Amino acid sequence: MKLNKKIFFTFSSFFFYFFLASKKVFADWTNANEPAGFKDLETVFTNILKAIIPLVGVVIFVFLVYGGFTILTAAGNPEKTKKGSGIITWAIIGLLVILSAWLILSFIQTITGVNVTTFQVITQ
Repeated sequence: MKLNKKIFFTFSSFFFYFFLASKKVFADWTNANEPAGFKDLETVFTNILKAIIPLVGVVIFVFLVYGGFTILTAAGNPEKTKKGSGIITWAIIGLLVILSAWLILSFIQTITGVNVTTFQVITQ
């Protein structure tokens, strides 16, 4: 139970740090009466992708550390050792899947010249 409290405290402190360390931005919006267009949707998707890609790396790192911690604290228990090695194996497989997907998209982009790694709304 102590471990769950420590994990909760660690994650909550990181969560609150990012909110308290951010700076306020006061933007000037001159066209407040105009509705949002497709370009705004493009910006939203681009920002989401820019946030997800580093987050995936952090999640994979956390799973690698968790799997290693599980193996280290197994104390000779073969079930816990197997569980920890399984976590590490699946984290590495996930990393390889993500990297191969990115490489395939970059390869398609190189061959065809079409930019498939960025989101763009085509308007006529």
